[in-house]
Amino acid sequence: MSNVINFTGGVHENPQKNLADFIRHAKDDLTIYDWSKDTWFVTKGAKDIPMLFAKHGSTAYEWVPFDQPFMDFAKAYIREAQTLDEVTSRYLDVVALRYIFDALEKVTGTCDITRVSGAVILEAANHIDDRENNKTRQYQIGGKLEKILDFLRSKAFICPSLPGFVAKQRWKKQVGKAQSTDEEGKQHREERLPTDHCMKQFIYAFRLAKSRMDRYWASVGMLLLFAPNRAGEFQFLSINSLGEDDYKDENGVTKKKKFVRWFSEKDMGDNKKWVFSWFEEALQEAFATLIEISAPARAAAKFAFDNPGKYMINEHCVTPKDHPQNVPLTDVELAHVSGFTSKLYGGAICDSYRRGFPAYLKPFVDYNPTYEQLADAIVPQYKSRDWPKYRHQCNFPVWENLLLIRENEFHADFIAKPFSWTLPDVNLINRQFGEKQYETRIYSPTLFERLNLTDEYGGKIEIESHDLRRWHATRAMQEGATELEIAWAAGRKDLSQNRSYDLRTPEQIADRLHEIMIQSNSQVISRHQIPLHERIQWNIPVHRSDLIKEEVGHNSVHIGAMGGCVKYVTEPDCLKGRQCHGCSKHVIVKGVPGCLDYFIEEERRLQFQWDRIQDRRDDPYMQRTLMHIGTDLGFVRGRRKILEDPNVLDGTVIQIPRDFDPSEIRLGLQEQGLQEASKPVPNSMTADIARLLPGVFKDA
Repeated sequence: MSNVINFTGGVHENPQKNLADFIRHAKDDLTIYDWSKDTWFVTKGAKDIPMLFAKHGSTAYEWVPFDQPFMDFAKAYIREAQTLDEVTSRYLDVVALRYIFDALEKVTGTCDITRVSGAVILEAANHIDDRENNKTRQYQIGGKLEKILDFLRSKAFICPSLPGFVAKQRWKKQVGKAQSTDEEGKQHREERLPTDHCMKQFIYAFRLAKSRMDRYWASVGMLLLFAPNRAGEFQFLSINSLGEDDYKDENGVTKKKKFVRWFSEKDMGDNKKWVFSWFEEALQEAFATLIEISAPARAAAKFAFDNPGKYMINEHCVTPKDHPQNVPLTDVELAHVSGFTSKLYGGAICDSYRRGFPAYLKPFVDYNPTYEQLADAIVPQYKSRDWPKYRHQCNFPVWENLLLIRENEFHADFIAKPFSWTLPDVNLINRQFGEKQYETRIYSPTLFERLNLTDEYGGKIEIESHDLRRWHATRAMQEGATELEIAWAAGRKDLSQNRSYDLRTPEQIADRLHEIMIQSNSQVISRHQIPLHERIQWNIPVHRSDLIKEEVGHNSVHIGAMGGCVKYVTEPDCLKGRQCHGCSKHVIVKGVPGCLDYFIEEERRLQFQWDRIQDRRDDPYMQRTLMHIGTDLGFVRGRRKILEDPNVLDGTVIQIPRDFDPSEIRLGLQEQGLQEASKPVPNSMTADIARLLPGVFKDA
C-alpha cells in the first residue's frame, strides 16, 4: 500500500473545502469498491461481508440509503479506511455512521457532516445507549464513533473545533463471560462447553453412519474434532489437503506423521495441523468418504470449466449423450432435465407450471431452451466471484474442494441437481449437529438423532461447530498448553482471544494452581523455585528479568515453543519484519514442549531454500538473499544443536549473541566514534554460519 496517498485536510478555516477535497480524493485516487453502488462487499475474509450505506432499520432485502451529502462522506470514509487497512468487516463502522446520521438529523435538521458538534455527539451517544442493549456492543460501537470524530477533527479538519470524545469514559469494556465468576458466567460456561461424553458421540456417529448423508456429516464432524478448526474454513480444504511428513522420534528413528494443510481465515494463512497417531486412520477414512461423496459435484464444476456454454448431459436426461447442444428440447426432455416430470400432462408441461417456472427458467416461459441456453442460465448460479476458485485465497480450483456437494444433495423430497455444485455453510453444519432450530423452519432430525445418540442424560445433543473449538482450548489449558501453542493450533493471531475460549471453572483453575504450587510434602513453593521451562508449560507468568539477567522489573513476556520477544516497550520499534531468527531480542528456552520440533522443521525449510539457490551463488543480485538465508539457517541449526545437547540443562535461555545483532543506538554510537565496534566471533551457535558463508568471520 506504499503508493496510497493518505489524506490530510488543508486549512482549518475552510471545512467545506476540506470535505470536498476528501470526497474527491476518495472518488478519484482510491479504487477499492464500486462508488456507484449503495452496498459494498468486503472480500478479504472467508466470506463476503456486506456494508450497506443505509439508515437504521434497513435489511439486505429492503433499505433506505443515506441522504446526500452524508452518503458521499460515509463512502469516502470507509473507502479511505479500507484502503489504508483492509479488514474483514467494517460493519460496526457503518453502524457508528448511522448513529451520527440520526443525531445530525435530529439536532440540526440536516445531514451535513460539517455540522457535527458537541450536541450531535451527545445525541449519538444517548441513541447508542437507548438502542443497543448489549454493553459490549455499546463499547465496540463507541470506539468506532470515537475514531470517526477524531478523523473529522484532527486529520481531515472537516470539524476542526469539535470537542474531544473518549468512548472509554462513557462505556466500559466488559469482563468476558468466560472469566466471570457470577451466575451469568457459570451459565455461559455450561452452555458453551460440550461435555466429554458429547464429544465422544462424534466418534460413535462416524462408526455408526451408513447412509451417504450420515457418512458425509459424520466425516465433517471428524474434521472439527481432530483440531480446533472453524467451520467457515472448510471452503479452503481440498482433496489434497491431507499429507504426511517425516519426523524423528525420541530414539532418532525416522517415522511418518500425517498432517492437514489448513487455511486459517483470520490472516494466519496456510499451516500444518498435525494429526494424533491414534486419530490418523479415522481422519484418513473421513477424507476418503468426503472425496467419494463430493465426486459428482466436483465433476459438474470441472465440466462447466472445461466446456463453457455446454450443458452436462447426465443420467436424468432422456436425450442421447451426443444430442446437439443447439437443438431445442421437447417438453418431455426439459422436464427430465429440470426434475419436474410430475408436471407433464399428455407429454406437455402444463401452462400453470410454465408461468411459475423457477428463476433460472423464467426466460423460457414461451419456448423451450437448448442445452446451450440451459447451461448459460444454470452455470452462473454456481460460479463464485473468483471462478474457477471458490475464494481468491484458495490455491486450488473449486472442483478440488473436499466438501463440495450438489444442490439438494441430501434433500428429503427433491433429487440432487446433477449439474450443480455448492458448499455447506456454517448454519447448515450447525443444524446437523443440533443447533437450536426455529419454529418457522421445517424441523429435520440431526445427525445424532438419526443415529439414536444422546447426551449422558438421554437428552438431545445440541452442539454448534464453534463449541468444539471451545472444548479444544479448554482441555488444552487444563493440560498445561501454553498461550502461544493454543493460539497457533487455533489459527488465532491475538493471544488475548484465548481468554474467550477458556471455559474452565474457577475450581478447575484453583486445582491446577494447587497442583503446580504445592509439592508432595505439602510445602508451598514460590514462582522462582519452579524451573523456567515448567513455568512456561504451566502458563505461570514469565518476566523479562527471568530471561535477561541484567534486566529488572516485572514485565511479562509471552513465550512458547517458538520462543518469545523480550524487546521492551520503551525501545525503538522493531524493524525486522518478523525475521526473528537472527534477532538478539528473540529468546528460546530449552525444555519447552514443541521447541525442538519447531526448530527441526524450520531447519528443514531453510535447508530446502538454501539448496535451491546454490546454483546462483555467484550471482551478484543474489548475495543479499544468500546472506539472509545462510545466516538464518546457521542460527536455526545452532539452536537446534544446543537443544539436542544433553549437557545443556532444561530451562536454559538461548539467545543470539548481541555482536551479531547490534541495536540501532549501538550502531549510532559506533558511527560517531563514541563506542568501539565489536566484531562477531564464531561460537557453538554460530559455527554453522562460518561453514555456510565462508568469509563472514574473516576480520573477526
